[in-house]
Amino acid sequence: MASTYATRPRQHDPSPRPHAAPTADAIRHGELSAKELLEATLERIDERDASINSTPVVFNELSQVQISQAPAGPLFGVPITVKDMYALPCAPRETAPRTT
Repeated sequence: MASTYATRPRQHDPSPRPHAAPTADAIRHGELSAKELLEATLERIDERDASINSTPVVFNELSQVQISQAPAGPLFGVPITVKDMYALPCAPRETAPRTT
């Protein structure tokens, strides 16, 4: 049986996707808007994250600006998360760096 995750997203379905490649294909082919996907992703984080705190820092405004300025590429429009142990110039460091 084929996985439902491997199929292309339905047209105009802005819900977050479990895999980047089909999502990127849908955006590239105009079946899904990068902006709609971003908005749906931010809404989903807002709705679900309070109980699990998996996304302690969310860049709502910055992500809106970045999506409008991002260059086209193979993963254009696919939302990502970055573990807070990595330094980002726009993010507070939530954890101390490891020392060995």
